[in-house]
Formats: sequence, structure tokens, C-alpha cells
Amino acid sequence: MDQGMRLMVFIFVLISYSSINAQIDSGYVDISSGKLFYRVWGEGDPLIVFTGGIDLSSKGFEIYADRLSDIRKVILFDRRGSGRSIVNRNAPITLDAMVRDVEALRKQLSINRWDVIAEGFGATLALHYIHRYADHVGQIVLSSAYGPGAKSSTQKFKEPNPEDLTENESLIALLLQEELDSESPSADQITKYRKALRTRFLVSKSEVRHQVYDWYLNEVKIGRSPAIFPRKLHRLKKIDHEVLILHGLGDFIGLKHPQHNQDIFKNSKLVIIEDAGHLLFFDSPDRYFTEIRGFLNAIDTGL
Repeated sequence: MDQGMRLMVFIFVLISYSSINAQIDSGYVDISSGKLFYRVWGEGDPLIVFTGGIDLSSKGFEIYADRLSDIRKVILFDRRGSGRSIVNRNAPITLDAMVRDVEALRKQLSINRWDVIAEGFGATLALHYIHRYADHVGQIVLSSAYGPGAKSSTQKFKEPNPEDLTENESLIALLLQEELDSESPSADQITKYRKALRTRFLVSKSEVRHQVYDWYLNEVKIGRSPAIFPRKLHRLKKIDHEVLILHGLGDFIGLKHPQHNQDIFKNSKLVIIEDAGHLLFFDSPDRYFTEIRGFLNAIDTGL
């Protein structure tokens, strides 16, 4: 079986993550040195999702539209440098630039105030956005988020033990080795294979692991890495927004981070999901979205 045929094994059919509800809008927003791609589902109060994964598009996160567009207008976007968004070759890919992009999106959609869900790296971006534009933010959900300024280490990703690989992971490892041994190895392909193998550290349940590495093999866009220089977010302690903090007990991001976020936001609730890792919507989707819907509905009804 040649490499092209082997790759067919990993084509990820996104039925599980394709929105059941039809999109009502999509398009581009003009940003500095490029265009930002966005999509919208549903009706109601606007809810923007800051998706995780530095080099992932928003495509694999359509489950948020599936689960929430019946109660909210759900907005997904591709950060600059990812997915269908476009930036000039020399344009900066920084947190400050991404924050300005999101604000440009809010203005184009004529939204005064939107609720926020932020997952993984998306939470880092969201916290910087909230720090600067808190007046335009309503309720906040932080999922698998680092705590700005939290002094604790995270679990380092290591290459998995070859003897502990599943059958499909063994095939990825074989493809990686073939690429490394080829006359003209592709750095991008090597990066994808390595990221796919390390995604086992993102989930706790082995039965969903194949979905995650299929996702990475097909959704990662290799390009310039963002220049991430987090700022001191001292103004966050002054806001009184309602905040739900969700974190998996098996997350490689230690529990000191969500606890630190709870300390920052005085009107926050922390929920630890015991049987989950970093990607909560893969490991425990029902529990995860039940918590989110309950939080949003409680706010809506004034409970």
C-alpha cells in the first residue's frame, strides 16, 4: 500500500461535527493585511466561540453550533493564519493583532455585546480580548484555559511509547518514519504526523482518540507560528461578568490554572469534569454542553 492509499485511512468524515442547523451567514471581514473568515448559525443573543488549537481552523469545532444554535446565534471564525482566513506573508500573527481582528468582526456584524465561549488557546486570545473590550462582552465560558500569571507547570508532550500504540497510531508512526527516510521529506507532513501522535495527550478516553488524530491530520494548517507574548491582564480582576470555568481532571494543563481563573473572576463558578482531558467536547460532550446550556439558560432566565 503506497503512502497516498494509507492516507485515505485517515480521511476524517466530519459528519459528527457538521452543523445540523444550516448556516445563516458566512463571509470575510477586512482586517489589517488580510481578511478574516467567519460563519454564523442560529438566532438569538450572539455567542462567539474562540476555538482551540493554535494551527487548527474552526471547522472541527462546529459541534458548538450543533449543540447551542437552538438557543444562541453562534459565531465561529478562523484566526489569522488558520483555515480560510487570509493574511499577507509579512503580516503580524500576534495576540494583539488577533484581538483587533475579533473587534473588527464584532463591528461588521453590528453586535454591541456578545457572550463568549473560549477553549484551549482560544481562551488565551479571549482573555486578551475581554481585557481590552470588556464592555462588549456578556457572559463568559472558559474551557481548558491557562490562567494568566498562574505559576504551575504543565505536562510536557512526549513521543508515545512504540509498544503502546494502537493499530492506527502504528500506521501514523510508519508514515512518519517513511517521510523521515524519504529523499525529499516534507517538513509540514512530518509536523502533522507528530502532532497526530501527540493528540493522545489531549483526551482521556481511548475510544475517542482516533477522532482527534484524524482531526489533526486533516484540519491542521501548517504555517507561521503566532508570536505569543501574553500581556499582564490586571483589569480582568475589576470586571463583574458571570464566568463559567470548565476543566478536565485529566487535562495536561494543571488544576492551578482554572483555580487561578476562579480567583481572578469574582463572579465565577468552577466545574471539574472527572472523566475528561483537555478536549472536553470529545471526552464528555453531553456533560460539557449540559453545563454550558445550564449556565446560559440560568443567565437568560435570571436564575
